[in-house]
Amino acid sequence: MKRRIFAIGITALAVFASVGACSRAPEGRAPEAQTSAGWVTPPQIERVERTASGLSVRGRAAPQGRVVLRAAGGTAYAVGADANGRFDLQVRAPASDTLFMVETQNGQDALPAPYQMLVSRDPAGPTALLGPGAPTKRMDKAGPLDVVDSDGHALVASGRAAPGSTVAVSVAGREPVQAHVGPDGRWSLALTSEGAGAAEIVVAGRRYAYPGPALGSGAGDGLALASNPQGWSVSWPVPPRSRQGSWFPAG
Repeated sequence: MKRRIFAIGITALAVFASVGACSRAPEGRAPEAQTSAGWVTPPQIERVERTASGLSVRGRAAPQGRVVLRAAGGTAYAVGADANGRFDLQVRAPASDTLFMVETQNGQDALPAPYQMLVSRDPAGPTALLGPGAPTKRMDKAGPLDVVDSDGHALVASGRAAPGSTVAVSVAGREPVQAHVGPDGRWSLALTSEGAGAAEIVVAGRRYAYPGPALGSGAGDGLALASNPQGWSVSWPVPPRSRQGSWFPAG
C-alpha cells in the first residue's frame, strides 16, 4: 500500500507556497549556527546554473560552515561558506542522472538537509530540489509551470511568476483556481486528491499535456528519470517504502 506523502501538504498547502520558507533565514542574512542546541542550520541552495564544465551551486549556510554534496558511489564535492555564510560550489557534470545528498559537516558529523538535489545528465534536463512530502523546487528555467508532483494519490503543481501576483491553474477541464505567488516568486497548488492520470493542465493560459504520475520502481530502490515528448518524468524513493514522482515540462 502506498503511503500518502502529500496528505499533510494538501490540508495545509499554504505552508508550501514557498518551498522551505519556514526554515529560510531572513532576506539578506546568512543562516546562524545553532550551536547551543548542538545543531547547525543545513545548507540552503538558492541557485543552480549549468556551466561549460558542469554546475555552479550557490546558496547560504552557517558562516564558515562546510557544505558537502554527496552522490551514490562515493562521489562528493565540498566547499566552505564564507564569513557571511555564502558558498559557491563547482560540480562536474554527472555522467548519469544523479541525486545528491546535501549536507553540512560539523566535525565528524554529517547533518543532512531535508531535500536532495536532482541533476539530469542531459544538459537540457531538469535540476531541482526534491523533498519528501513537499513541492519540488525546480532550479533550471521553465515556463509558467515548473513541475507536477505526485505520490499516487494527489497532484501538486508548482511554478514561478511575479512576486505577489496570482496565477490561474486548472486541470482536466475544471474551473481555474488562483494560485498566490509568494515574495520569492514561487507558488504551489494542490490540483486534485484523486490520483489523476494523464490530463491537460492549463497554467496562465498555457496548455500542458501531463502524462500522469511515474511511480514505478524500474530503477529498483533508486532514481529513475525518463524523457518524454512533453518533458521529463522522475521517480525517486521516499523512506521507508514509498516513492514520489515529479514531471518537469519542457520549457
